[in-house]
Amino acid sequence: MLGQQPTLPGRNPDLTDTRGLSCKMADTIDEWSAAFSIVYDRYRTCGLIDPNPYNMRVLPYHLLPSTNTFVAMQNGHVACTATLVTDSSEGLPLEPIFPAEIERKRLEGLTLAEVSCLASRITSAKTFFNIFLPLQRLLSQHARRFGVDQLIVACHPKHARLYERSMGFHQFTHETTYSTLHDAPVVGIALDFAEVDRVRPPCWDAMFKDPLPLADLLPRPMTPEAVEYFAPMVDMLAECVPAFA
Repeated sequence: MLGQQPTLPGRNPDLTDTRGLSCKMADTIDEWSAAFSIVYDRYRTCGLIDPNPYNMRVLPYHLLPSTNTFVAMQNGHVACTATLVTDSSEGLPLEPIFPAEIERKRLEGLTLAEVSCLASRITSAKTFFNIFLPLQRLLSQHARRFGVDQLIVACHPKHARLYERSMGFHQFTHETTYSTLHDAPVVGIALDFAEVDRVRPPCWDAMFKDPLPLADLLPRPMTPEAVEYFAPMVDMLAECVPAFA
């Protein structure tokens, strides 16, 4: 969860400030470490989690073969990150908070994936969005390419409308709180790929108009060596990992 969420542009998002930017799926221990450190720093800054000796936010879902961590690299450093947890027998991070709503979507035959652990070292709202949107483009095209019907996200209620208006998300749960992140408020929002193609919200062109090469979209879950490295750092008490503040 981000402590300071910028206002999303309503139309024609400015993508000019992306010099030195590249987006990819993390595939080295250094890249995963940098991503988890950014999440930890943001969550600590927001007062959402207690300190730990690793200075990283590592969750059980990060170790699963159905999970990929995405990073935006600027001048060789991780500037922004998000994790995509595709539904599996282990469930989804949001599920303990909204079990009935998640199960209802499964019964509708939908393949789900949850965006979690969105965090950035960028403090400028404009610069953040210039980096976040290309990252979301890669994440969304990867999800679509590998059979996901809907992205779901835990979102602070006051920001849900921003994502609905700019990116085509819709709210599918009531508002509640969760104890593992100091009782912060949360709602569930979803991005249905078939629906977003019909509606074409302001960010549609930037996210979907130009398909990325298949080589960029191939899954890159943790290697066995990385799983062994990060397993001792896992926060086993974490129930839900919201993406947006």
